[in-house]
Amino acid sequence: MNDLCFSSPHMYNEHVNPAADHTVQQQVVLLGAGLDTRAWRLAFPPGVAWYEVDQASVLDFKISRLQKAGAGMQAGLTSKAFPLKSASYTAVAADLSDADWTSALRKSGWQEHLPTTWVAEGLLYYMEPADVAALLNKIAAMSAVESFLIATAVTTAYIDYGRQVAATMESGLLPTLMAAMKWTLPSDALSHFQKCNWQIQRSVDLLQQAREMGVRLQPFADEPDSLDECEAAIGYKVMVCSTETMSSVKKVIQA
Repeated sequence: MNDLCFSSPHMYNEHVNPAADHTVQQQVVLLGAGLDTRAWRLAFPPGVAWYEVDQASVLDFKISRLQKAGAGMQAGLTSKAFPLKSASYTAVAADLSDADWTSALRKSGWQEHLPTTWVAEGLLYYMEPADVAALLNKIAAMSAVESFLIATAVTTAYIDYGRQVAATMESGLLPTLMAAMKWTLPSDALSHFQKCNWQIQRSVDLLQQAREMGVRLQPFADEPDSLDECEAAIGYKVMVCSTETMSSVKKVIQA
């Protein structure tokens, strides 16, 4: 059984960033990577391979923009404006809705027997519930011991509130994003994730972490107190999952 806990985006970066003192996974795989640039921003120790899975058109656009900006696509190019921080970068053109997307990942050089950090940021809630369960089960089955899964999730209350705010807008990106959301964190999250071979350890929400860091967040509206007054906005979480034992997970989380 894999171990799963929830944390905030601040802790999200702490786990994706292997510069901490805890054990480092040798491979990082971003699912639905989009325009993420952590491979050029975070500090990595030697040997961490970075893989990004997304549709070919997305990756082609991203790589083109990165190259124009002076980003290094291979390690060791220190003369570049933005040197690659990981040991390697591999773009894997594949559609996650294709049941055979894992073949493209394996062919790219990813090794199933090595520990992996899987990242699904801003992905799951745009998928159908059945597809989310299938994806969680698939990567759990593929994960070696000491692998991690990090993924963002939202509650039904979060989406309902976001859609209420979006309904007052005549234009903008928010209405489109809220309309596209399909999956929400079930009320029986513990049972749901256990069925997908992940075990919830704890939950830290975005608003709570922001307050601890002294950051004021307004994800939906411009009203100064809109977020503080709406408990529904607390329903945005980052899940950190592990194949380690309970004691090991707590040690990693506290690192």
